[in-house]
Amino acid sequence: MCTKPQIENGTVLGEISEYKKDETLSFACDRKFKPTQHLPPRCTKVGYRGGWVPTPACDPVRCLLRTPDQGTRYEPDTSVFTPDDTVTVKCDRGFYIGSHSTDTRVITCKQDGKWDFVPACHEIKCDNPRREAHVYSTRGQKWKLDDIVTYTCGEGYKATDGSSTATCTRDGWTPKPLCEAVTCKKPNITNSTIIEPKMEYRVTEEVSYRCDGHQDIHKATCKSDGSWSGFLDCTAEF
Repeated sequence: MCTKPQIENGTVLGEISEYKKDETLSFACDRKFKPTQHLPPRCTKVGYRGGWVPTPACDPVRCLLRTPDQGTRYEPDTSVFTPDDTVTVKCDRGFYIGSHSTDTRVITCKQDGKWDFVPACHEIKCDNPRREAHVYSTRGQKWKLDDIVTYTCGEGYKATDGSSTATCTRDGWTPKPLCEAVTCKKPNITNSTIIEPKMEYRVTEEVSYRCDGHQDIHKATCKSDGSWSGFLDCTAEF
């Protein structure tokens, strides 16, 4: 037989005072403590007596902080914390935590001995802008904060601000977007009717129109410089 034990910083669950061989013990640790062993204690023959194996005990819960990674600082700068303790994680320039726009975060030690957020900063990097539609750049896979690349836009697109360079920022590449579609405004053709008119036309799109008093349909094509090619006139003499 095994007797109900006294557990420092813990409480035996239930009203049983004596346990038979192979019966297990249910107990709970106080807040900020956890069982020393993961296996439940079992009443076991130990020599000529019954004893609990493993010994029911509670240890303090601890959250640990390893040596900070590159670009990461902790305040306070200690290594062991208890539940509900907080630490401020600060990132050096060019690093972030959580999202690219965040360089500081308060994390909390939880009851299970883990942090509620990974206490590490990561370096800000921009992906190769080749992966964006209609963008071509110099070679390279990743760029760091403030790095600059030269790029051009594909057919039918132009740089958003007329620039030929893009800068890696916390919010990705700027300008944003790097390229925008070239469009042609709906032409103003006097003495005519535009068929299925639109306010803007993409490059290579055609506008169809008919001069007043005539049945023939004429077409013009939107060019890559935003102008129209083809006949765009319906004079009175037409």
